[in-house]
Amino acid sequence: AAFYLRLDGYQYHGVLGVLDSMARQAVVYQYRRARRPETAVSGAAAEWWGYAYRAVVMDNKRNRVR
Repeated sequence: AAFYLRLDGYQYHGVLGVLDSMARQAVVYQYRRARRPETAVSGAAAEWWGYAYRAVVMDNKRNRVR
């Protein structure tokens, strides 16, 4: 059973926007435990380096489990 869906350009770009947003949320969700700083990078470099370190450590742990 097949079905067809017809979208105009505006609708197509809207769907792409939703998919992009969902992909970004998946990344944010993946790194939520790394505690992303709420300050600007230029004002708190040490906090951002700590965040980067925690994110890499989380990735390494996740990859070892696989």
